[in-house]
This record gives sequence, structure tokens and C-alpha cells, in this order.
Amino acid sequence: MTHLHLDPQSKSIHPLEVIDQLDAGYVLDIIRRFGGFFAWSLDQESLCGLLTLAARHFPALRIGGYGNKLHPSYEALIWRLQIRGDLSCDEQGFRLTDKGEKRCNSTFKAALVAPLWGEAVEQIKEDLMIFSETEGVLLAIA
Repeated sequence: MTHLHLDPQSKSIHPLEVIDQLDAGYVLDIIRRFGGFFAWSLDQESLCGLLTLAARHFPALRIGGYGNKLHPSYEALIWRLQIRGDLSCDEQGFRLTDKGEKRCNSTFKAALVAPLWGEAVEQIKEDLMIFSETEGVLLAIA
């Protein structure tokens, strides 16, 4: 297991404690909000694409690394959330478990209802709609 650091000041954070950082809540919320958005299952590639898109609209999302700082990769954080039992993946793709849903509604609630995060989610939806229209990609939403 690689050791992940959120920023140079947090080098003492244990790799499994990364799942208690706000970025983990944002990943869970992306899965909750966009799990049924596509005409296909939300697989790892699609989820990582959504997280990349989210990082464009929400700079506070520090997953995946940028600049000279070390950050956990999308895949590593997703894997850790699966191990913790917050999300699962099957033939229908990633979905929150009951435990993950409870964490969204308790541990991460304040961050996930913040106006800036809500605006970022709306921008992601808008980008996906434009992408769908211009590239002819089917989405499951009406």
C-alpha cells in the first residue's frame, strides 16, 4: 500500500485516515448523485472522469494530485472507501452502501450541502448535458 499525503503539512496522516478527509465525502456524493446518471454502469473510468471534472469546478477537491503537492489518487481513495465499506461495486457499477449513505448524511453533511459544492455539482451536470448533446452520448436522465 502506498502512503498518501493530502499536503506537505499533513504528512503524518495515516493512509487509511484519508477516508475521513472531506475529499472522501465528495467522492461519495459524486457516486450518490451520478450513480444512475449514465446509460451505463458507473465504472472506475467513468467515476475517475467525473472526479476530474469535479476538480475543475471545485478547486478544493484535492484528489489525484496537482502542482508539486502529493495527493491520493482517485483509484486509491475509491479502493480505501470500498475497504471501509462505504461503497461497493458490482455489475451495475459503484454505489453507496448504507454505511456510505449514513456517512454522507452525518460526517460529511455540512460539506455536501455547502453552496460552493452545490454549484460545482450543477456545473458538472451542465457539462455532462453539453457533452451528451455534442458527442451523442446517451445519459440515463430524462
